[in-house]
Amino acid sequence: MSLTRRKNRWYYSIYFNGQRYREPCRTSKEQEAKRVESLVLAQLLEDGRLPGSKTIPTLSDFSSRFFPWLDALPADRPPKEPTRKYYRTGWKLLQKTSMLCALFGAC
Repeated sequence: MSLTRRKNRWYYSIYFNGQRYREPCRTSKEQEAKRVESLVLAQLLEDGRLPGSKTIPTLSDFSSRFFPWLDALPADRPPKEPTRKYYRTGWKLLQKTSMLCALFGAC
């Protein structure tokens, strides 16, 4: 944990679980910067996420919204039926693939 000052802003730098978190405290006062740093550290210790960060949706989260939307579209509206079939087939192939295998070729 450390606070650094650049020009008129304070930045915190925290190492947690081998990952570095460095962001501005958005204040020019050192006491407020220490408070922000403490809050960020407490949030990291509580749930492992930075305050204000959003969870990254997974592909399965996306598919649970996409396919009902695709089914609800009228038949005369794009995408046409062959494209819809292509989306479903592609999803079946992706669903079975490990993300590590797909990204790094480490199968």
